[in-house]
Amino acid sequence: MSPEKEKELIDIYPDLFDEKFFCFECHDGWFELLKKLITQIKQFCESPQFENPLTIDDKPLELKVTQIKEKYGTLRFYTNYFNSFIETVVEEACHSSKTTCEVCGNPGTLTRKNFYWSVRCKDCETT
Repeated sequence: MSPEKEKELIDIYPDLFDEKFFCFECHDGWFELLKKLITQIKQFCESPQFENPLTIDDKPLELKVTQIKEKYGTLRFYTNYFNSFIETVVEEACHSSKTTCEVCGNPGTLTRKNFYWSVRCKDCETT
């Protein structure tokens, strides 16, 4: 993902990311999927419904993204903590990535070419 798009996503909810987070290992086409997902997680974490049951040395463990990448042509989004809400919204985003061109964000198809899976629209098939 381009550095500009990465910054825009991180700026939505900076507390979700830390200095150990290395990069978004996908193309810009999934920007809107990730923007929606990060926004949903932010709204949930800032709501009174959110209770963080995890602690280390009696201090709350902050929810952090550990990895965002493409694998077998679809989005993977990993955090250090999951509950039913986070699991649901991550699953929805990953499911949507199966039909969203990773390059441009238009509707696409999951295909395999030379042992490599990807989701591409007709215009981006060769990229």
